[in-house]
Amino acid sequence: MSIGLLVEGKSDVKALSELARRVLQQTNDLQTIVIRKFGGHGDLFNARKVTAVVREMLAKHPDLHKVTAIVDSDCVPARADRIKAVEAALEGTDPKPQYCLALQALEGWLIADSHAVSQVLGKDVSFGHPENECQPDELLRRTFRRYGKHFVKDVENLKIARSLNLAVAKQRNSSFNHFCQLIEDS
Repeated sequence: MSIGLLVEGKSDVKALSELARRVLQQTNDLQTIVIRKFGGHGDLFNARKVTAVVREMLAKHPDLHKVTAIVDSDCVPARADRIKAVEAALEGTDPKPQYCLALQALEGWLIADSHAVSQVLGKDVSFGHPENECQPDELLRRTFRRYGKHFVKDVENLKIARSLNLAVAKQRNSSFNHFCQLIEDS
């Protein structure tokens, strides 16, 4: 069986694939993870484009049974309404993509576990409530810079994802918990 992930951009691909793999590994439900990158959140709200991508994924992976789209909220409340609208427009698509609104972005999931960030950075750091940070990627960039290190999203996000305590992240960021539930329910 395969699951599909639809993500906003290049820096999300490796880290989200790793997180999905680790979540599925916990349930002993190892599946193939098929991931497709879009050109930002705008395309993920375009039902025609999403349907075309799901069909393309299904053609290459006939055992695809679930697709989850991850959209950064970036502190924009209207994105939740846009998700409802696109989900309604996707009715009849099989498998119908399920949307997960990441609060506030992938990096919001990663900073939910300060210890994982500390391991990658080599310095002890802590963060406030991750769901309240509108630009968690910038917070990570500033944190790395403070310690004389360069934050390269796709590299550092993957390292943090590998160290992330999933239980801690689920507890501290409700949208990460929702993501885990979506991909676990196979």
